[in-house]
Amino acid sequence: MNYQIVLITGIPGAGKSTIANLLASKLQRSVVVTGDDLRIMIKGGYKSAAKPWDEETHRQYYLSFKNGALLAESFIKESYKVIVDDALHGGNLYNEWAKYFEKFKPLKILLKPNKESAIKRNKERTTHFVEENVISEVYKNFIKHNYSDWFVVDNSNKSVEETVVEIQKKLGW
Repeated sequence: MNYQIVLITGIPGAGKSTIANLLASKLQRSVVVTGDDLRIMIKGGYKSAAKPWDEETHRQYYLSFKNGALLAESFIKESYKVIVDDALHGGNLYNEWAKYFEKFKPLKILLKPNKESAIKRNKERTTHFVEENVISEVYKNFIKHNYSDWFVVDNSNKSVEETVVEIQKKLGW
């Protein structure tokens, strides 16, 4: 299949941004749409995902999905491949994301390192550091969902390059 959009998701520390950016850099025409970047555009009233969620947090996530899909469509029309980097588990957040993106028939990739690997990677970050207890909670949300129609990559013991090569093979890019 000739995918125009790839969703790369996983828990904090899974390597989503690093892998999305390296994958995009290997393509002639590509763009990375990052959910976090779309959400932090909100200045007045911004709701952090690290705080208890309420209606406004969900609203801001859903708005980022809508705007991400609009950006993706614009880039696709100009012959770009789109890699979406966002933290979505298989539940309600994914269902809302899918409302906007399923028309593109994306390849959905779940980076699924073990929790210990993600915590270790997170501690090595210089930006977007997430508390260990938050990673543990998000991990619980991710593992309870069915990802039978996703390409699941256990990158616990793989380098970034090895992970990207595995994804490229799946994509045929």
